[in-house]
Formats: sequence, C-alpha cells, structure tokens
Amino acid sequence: MKKSKSAGMDELSTFLIRPVIDEVAPALTVLINRSLQSGIFPSIYKCARITPIYKNKGKRSNKDNYRPVSNLSVFGKCLEVCVDAQLRKHCEEIGLLGNHQHGFRRSRSTTTALMTAALRWQENKSKKRHQATLFFDLSAAYDVLDHGILLQKATICGINGTAKEWLRSYLSGRSQTVQIGQSFSEEISLDTGTPQGSSLSCLVFALFVGDLPLWI
Repeated sequence: MKKSKSAGMDELSTFLIRPVIDEVAPALTVLINRSLQSGIFPSIYKCARITPIYKNKGKRSNKDNYRPVSNLSVFGKCLEVCVDAQLRKHCEEIGLLGNHQHGFRRSRSTTTALMTAALRWQENKSKKRHQATLFFDLSAAYDVLDHGILLQKATICGINGTAKEWLRSYLSGRSQTVQIGQSFSEEISLDTGTPQGSSLSCLVFALFVGDLPLWI
C-alpha cells in the first residue's frame, strides 16, 4: 500500500507500519489465515473513521459542501486484499462480472467501455438499425447494496460454506464515527451497503451488478 499518514480508529497508518513490516508480517499472516479458516472478519476492523473534507466551494457552514473520507484499519485492509485476489480470480474464471463491467477490472477502464459502445453504435448504424443510449448515475450506489440479495447471488455463483460466511461477516456489524478536529461523534450502525474505503468493496459491488444484462 502507498505510504500514507491516514489511519483508522486504531491510529495505525502505513507510514508507521511499513518501517517495521518484517516484524509485523508473521503475526499478520496468522491473523489472515485464521480469519479465512474460521469465516470471521474481526469486528475490531469494522468501524470506519469519517473525516469531512471541505470542497472549497460554498459556505463552510453547509454540510453539503463537504466530502466524507472513510478510513479503515490498515490490517483489515491487508486481509481484504488477500480475499480480493482469490475472489477476483474466481469471478473472472467463470465470468461472474459480465462483459458490461469495465470498472475496477484489470485491462479494462472507461476507455475500453467507450470503445466498446462506439463500436456497437457503429455496427448498428451500418445495419441501419434504430438505437438509443440511456445514461444514468447511481447516487451513493455502494451505500444501498442489499446484503441479503448479495449473499443469495453469492450462493448461486458457487460461493458457499466458510467463504460465504466470511463474506457475511465482512458485511455485517459495520459502523462509523465522524471526526471533526479532536472530537468524535457517536458510533452509528450501518445495516446496508459495502464499506467505503475498503479494498474489497469495488469487487463486491461488481459482483452484485454482474447479472445486470439478464434483467434488461
């Protein structure tokens, strides 16, 4: 991970951890393996530290003029990266993410999405077919992901047993607290969504919408 002084609730940042990584790595390896074997994501890593950042426009007294930045534990992120690597391989091998998904995938980007669309439009035009394009933006899309629906999809996709229980544990029991200066708000429970700032959230959301072409 990049060297940064940003930290979760444990106040540990990559800036502090990287110089002593050789000493930390063995214990972290045990933690990661036990989490994967037991199907439990440690609850100590589930609380996000939210810092409001001013957007440099509008009144500072208006909360809508701030962008929330979510920071999670570095050690929790290390565990998420390990799961991301294994789950991503499974999803790509059996085509769970769909041809329509270009974001957060290797060798794909907004450029490949635009090229794919342009080629399809050109092909339809040459065949003199009528065509139309619909653009829409999912506001706070990650925040409305339904855990129950995702877990049902995971079962259909072959994610069962301990792997499914780990995914359930990873999503459940989440909370966040807002920090302004040296003051913290009360801890608020989160019942829906995939964690902001998580190393695994992008893949989880891509899996959630992977079957979208089947419904349109």
